[in-house]
Amino acid sequence: MKYIGLSISAVFLLLFLVLNVYASQLFSPLYYRLVGNHDIASAQTFLNYIKGTPLYKDQYAYFNGLFDNGLIEARTAEEQKNVATKDRYRNMLSKNPKSRDALIMLALYELRAGNDAEASRFYTQAKEIDPWLNIASLE
Repeated sequence: MKYIGLSISAVFLLLFLVLNVYASQLFSPLYYRLVGNHDIASAQTFLNYIKGTPLYKDQYAYFNGLFDNGLIEARTAEEQKNVATKDRYRNMLSKNPKSRDALIMLALYELRAGNDAEASRFYTQAKEIDPWLNIASLE
């Protein structure tokens, strides 16, 4: 009887260890950084992963509240950087209207911003310059 209780305990311990290893592989390390450290950079990374999904708005509001509106400041800084980068590519395009790379970058920036029509316009111009161009997210 003593050995049966010991073997049942060993089975439960083994089951616990296997489930623990499985769970550690299943959940992203990003999740643990978010939950454990309250790391704003991890929250931004997570939000970038889910940007464009129905979850984004609620998750953004949640993390923004968690970090005392810190995400608004970070988002504003990122948007300013994106505007400056897009301006740089537009400037390159004004100097060289056949700059395929500038057109592609502008198309990608517009796609990420949700401006599909503008992204399509830039990508079409780039394809006119380079017919072999094939970027799946812009097709």
